[in-house]
Amino acid sequence: MDDNELEKQLKKLRRDLKVNRIISIVSVLLTVCLLGALVWAAGTLEPVVEQVSQLDIDTVNNTLTEAESVLTEISASDIDWEQLSGTIAGLDVDTLNETMRALDMEQLTEAIENLNEASEAIQELADSLNSSLFGIFR
Repeated sequence: MDDNELEKQLKKLRRDLKVNRIISIVSVLLTVCLLGALVWAAGTLEPVVEQVSQLDIDTVNNTLTEAESVLTEISASDIDWEQLSGTIAGLDVDTLNETMRALDMEQLTEAIENLNEASEAIQELADSLNSSLFGIFR
């Protein structure tokens, strides 16, 4: 090979080396940016991940199954959407919102607890009457 040919190859190799260096620097910079973004995202997503990890998957699956069956029933039924829309449009939402705000949630919770206690007492009474009545006839 002559010197001229070697010189051309050397220039080509130097140019290729510069291109490879530039590509390598860009790759390193992109990798550093990506790692920084991942670290930032991990810190941002931590509360979301904690909330998702607390979900009961069986309950979510059951809820989705129930929602699917309800949606299937709705889509299979004949609904007069115009009448439904008219009924919804006729609702006085402001009055409903005021009523909801006026509810005393503590008093409502206490009333529900009292109702549950009374229901349990009635159920116990019914069970004891059933067992004593059926005990007589045996």
